[in-house]
Amino acid sequence: LSKFWSYRGDLGIWIDIEAAEVHQEIHRLDRCLVYKGLDRQGQPRHTPLQVSDSLVKGVFNVGAQAVARRDFFAKCDEGLTFSNGFVRADRDGVRLEPFDSDQRSTYRMPMSFPTKGEPSLFLQTLREIFQPDFDCEDKVRMVCEMIGACLVGQATRYQQGMIFVGDGANGKSLLINIISTLFQGKTITAIKPQDLGGRDHHYYVAALADSRVNLLNELPASKIWGGAAIKSAITGDPLVGRRIAQDPFTFRPRAGWMLAGNALPSVSDVTPGFFRRDSVAFFLKTRTEEGDLDGKCMGATKLFKKYSAWARLSRQEELSNTSFGMRLRKLGVQSKKTNMGRVYAIQMISAH
Repeated sequence: LSKFWSYRGDLGIWIDIEAAEVHQEIHRLDRCLVYKGLDRQGQPRHTPLQVSDSLVKGVFNVGAQAVARRDFFAKCDEGLTFSNGFVRADRDGVRLEPFDSDQRSTYRMPMSFPTKGEPSLFLQTLREIFQPDFDCEDKVRMVCEMIGACLVGQATRYQQGMIFVGDGANGKSLLINIISTLFQGKTITAIKPQDLGGRDHHYYVAALADSRVNLLNELPASKIWGGAAIKSAITGDPLVGRRIAQDPFTFRPRAGWMLAGNALPSVSDVTPGFFRRDSVAFFLKTRTEEGDLDGKCMGATKLFKKYSAWARLSRQEELSNTSFGMRLRKLGVQSKKTNMGRVYAIQMISAH
């Protein structure tokens, strides 16, 4: 995909130049005098330049080939550009550095980097969303790490996406909306997994070329067919995209996938390779009023089977049926015996 870039030292980032803008600059040369050699008297001879559409396209293509640098931005420094400098995070800590074109940054946060403090309100919001789950703090750290990976364009390194599932009034939409404010323009997309298996999937794939996060507030319940494309999008393997009226191009996606929905859709790909790509976060909700089990309940046997399946997929140590029941009671999950056996007042089970 031919694209021109220009470094803005005042912003600390590389800005992509639209092809139409380059074409306009070439068109401005129309009727300009160009050197045509010497006349019989040895004097310079000039003639007006005739700029046609074919000439514009030819100059554009030749210029693109002349300055092309393959995988230029694939070798960018790991970090994030703020208005007051480039922030690098590694094993040595977090450092604020001056702008440098060699950082090859293409995205900029519209604020200064705070050297002290933490986003206490955001962390409090996350804890309120995930409480009283026993793994609340793990989920908070997981979400924060995923957001950071998306911001620096390294989300595909983890080869996993995130899906937030719940009936409603559990904070998943609020979380998606908050995260979306950190991204602007082409760096944020809202592509449904179902779109990658459709007839025109190459056009949806192309939108991922510049994206750093793919956020979706309402995950459709329809079946997902594009298993191979979804795996490549999450793992960063090469994808072929195509923009309208343009040639196909190959690129490596780097957007992290964070989706929210009321239920998990069915999929055509049932291989372990597909299910490894999603880190599912169910929301656990319990009734707070004593004896109130009028909400959605789940049988003990079915609940334990779901927990066991999650433990195996997540490679977690699996509790016994008895220990699992004791853990639920310790968490305050209410239950009662019915004609069909014991049921728990659980709307969603917690997993990641």
